[in-house]
Amino acid sequence: MSKNKKIVLFSIVMFLVFVSHAMLYTQIIPFLTEVGYSVTQRGYVLSFFAAIAIIGQIGVGFLSDKTGETRKFFIFAAFIYFWAGLFAFWFDQPNFWFHFFLISFMAAMTRIIANIYEIWTLEVEGLYHDFGKIRTFGSLGWAVASLFSGYVVTHYGFRPLGFIAGGLSLIIIFLSFRLEDAHKIKNEQFSFNDVKLLFKNKNYVLLLVVYTVAYLAFNAEGITVVDLIYSLGGNAQNVGTKWFIHALFEMPTMFIMGALLLKYRGKKLMIFAAAVAGVRYILYGFVGDISQIYWLTTLQMFTFPIILVTQKDLIFHEVPAFLSSSAQMIATSICTGLSSILTPLIASQLIASTSIQTAFFVFAAMMFLSIVIILFYKPQLTKHS
Repeated sequence: MSKNKKIVLFSIVMFLVFVSHAMLYTQIIPFLTEVGYSVTQRGYVLSFFAAIAIIGQIGVGFLSDKTGETRKFFIFAAFIYFWAGLFAFWFDQPNFWFHFFLISFMAAMTRIIANIYEIWTLEVEGLYHDFGKIRTFGSLGWAVASLFSGYVVTHYGFRPLGFIAGGLSLIIIFLSFRLEDAHKIKNEQFSFNDVKLLFKNKNYVLLLVVYTVAYLAFNAEGITVVDLIYSLGGNAQNVGTKWFIHALFEMPTMFIMGALLLKYRGKKLMIFAAAVAGVRYILYGFVGDISQIYWLTTLQMFTFPIILVTQKDLIFHEVPAFLSSSAQMIATSICTGLSSILTPLIASQLIASTSIQTAFFVFAAMMFLSIVIILFYKPQLTKHS
């Protein structure tokens, strides 16, 4: 298969994956809010889904390195998401344990599937330097679905979202059979003892700390700002518009991330992105209407794309090839997964005991802390060919 054809096919599937995920994920908090769950109960759901995602991502990374395959695990996860997504928003009466398990499981699969697919793309021969361009279509998909999901909920309710996401999942599964599998070597002797080598790598561990602190703060934006929108009289469509702006403004930066990495390197870019995210949190603390939230959301172009790609790039260069999938999935599970467990609990407690504004300032301080930590990181760019 030619390189251009690979880029086209992987971009199409990237788009569809993020459309199917955003249809449901962006409406989790609005759904739980409208059903009648408290801030604390919503926090429990979000934290449990993160715990499931951590276990799933570590397991998939290990199996991928051991078997030398990625596609079959992606297809299996997509099939599970198909069934969980169909019923996640079906029952709109309070039944906490039902929603706790089903929505958590559905949300966890979005995290697992997205990260499997991103790593799959990175490991396909010839696509590493085009990852940013391909990932741009994920942001486009998220933007389109975020806006559309808000429209669907406003006019038809939450239930149709499951059918749309489910139908897209089946299309994704069909198309995935046409994609080239990751360029990996089967290693039946691979074991968790090999994975332990990662934690003897001081730079790898330091990067885990940096990005865990950063994501602890950064992930709170999707919780605190949604609560702020509702406190200002907003609704699910306003939330959808916010997510649309998020994804729309990620795209230009994501598209040129390859060039930015070559010119500025990951460490400098991460410092810049964390600083912008910290300042944005401070500004959120002074917002008085929803339109101001929309304007601040445009700063997403200087934050998430850079944080996402620099994490993958820096880790890629710090680990040997035979540990590539495990290193990436462990990093994702710890940095974004652990933060996804703790952030909802921290955010909900801060909001409940103080105010949304105080929560914004606390998370701003955490973003600045990640900058301090990464200053101790000395990149080693010799491990990968």
